[in-house]
Amino acid sequence: MKKFIIITLTLAAFAACSYLCIIKKTESDTPQTTAYSTESISFEPLNVSRKIILDPKNTESPYMNIDISLFVPHCADKTICKSIEECIVNDVFGYENLTIQQAVDSLIKKSETLYLTDEMYNYYLESEYPGVFEWYETIDCSLAIGYNGTICYTAKSVSYYGGAHPLYHTEVMSINPENGKRYTLDDIFKANTKKILEKRLISRLAYNNNITTVEELEEIGYFIFTFNQFFVTENFELRKDGIAFIYNAYEIAPYSMGESVITLGYDEIKDILK
Repeated sequence: MKKFIIITLTLAAFAACSYLCIIKKTESDTPQTTAYSTESISFEPLNVSRKIILDPKNTESPYMNIDISLFVPHCADKTICKSIEECIVNDVFGYENLTIQQAVDSLIKKSETLYLTDEMYNYYLESEYPGVFEWYETIDCSLAIGYNGTICYTAKSVSYYGGAHPLYHTEVMSINPENGKRYTLDDIFKANTKKILEKRLISRLAYNNNITTVEELEEIGYFIFTFNQFFVTENFELRKDGIAFIYNAYEIAPYSMGESVITLGYDEIKDILK
């Protein structure tokens, strides 16, 4: 399961700062390598760019661009760091049992394998539409402090591998700073409350679109790819003022409608929270 990928880091309450804080940038000729740091957890930026040229002998050859910008955790407790790395490797890159650097290298190698083939090259020579060979993969990650010190690690990606349009994806990992694990719905909500949560999300979605019924949502394009069914996504962000549920294109709406974000304030769901 490959999941792809902006949030600004703001200071939480004093209790939250015991887990994660920002180091303020200063005017200096020396680049700052540490993006976020406390005594227990820090995140450092990792930026990788690659240009894969389809026909090196041709100065006007199409090429594939790969741009990856993410944050690598460093922790006093190595177990916590390992758990955070596993979240990033699994949910951003779709790999298992790799380090973040290995996952980046594997993505680049996979892209090269897909792009630099004889079939692709011959197709390019015969094609009247060179634009379809201008491939790219962009992953842009960012951090924020969420509810009760939660580390909100967001990965936004844009990818184009030929075809009619690029694909966009947002993956938000709400990470418990005490153990480095991603929160799940079962961690947050009481047992047997998913149907209640589902109804409240649908009501909020309708409200956001100035309508009131499921039928009206279907009329404007929602649920056509899910056989008129709605689901509660595990792709959520524990923000300070509520929980934001992120639905990517094609999950509950067509591509043309883009990403859908449904936010429920904590007061709206306090009866079903653990």
